[in-house]
Amino acid sequence: VAGPPMQVSADIAALLLESMAADLRNLVVAQEQHFADNNRYGRTLSNSDRRQVYIVPSPGVTLTLTYVTMNSWAGRANHEWLRWSCVIVVGDVPPSRIPRTAVNGQAPKEEGRPICDDR
Repeated sequence: VAGPPMQVSADIAALLLESMAADLRNLVVAQEQHFADNNRYGRTLSNSDRRQVYIVPSPGVTLTLTYVTMNSWAGRANHEWLRWSCVIVVGDVPPSRIPRTAVNGQAPKEEGRPICDDR
């Protein structure tokens, strides 16, 4: 039977949250590469089209851009097995557009540094 386990252990959840945060840090690198090539941040993520923001997330992780301008962006990482999320901002994101984590409602405190829900 495929699909998520009935319950994820605390150790596995911690590892999955770490991979979500790492994927967001990798998204920073991918967006900076896109910016260097196009003089703007990208609006579309792709794991196959290098003309877009090219990134291959960890298995089970979904990355979403929640806000993008030429000079700023915000994003979220979710894992199919967890209700928790991680969020990140880069550049001058308006307060109303800063993402918050799914469970604890935490907002990023530093630009370019992911913050994740507390378990």
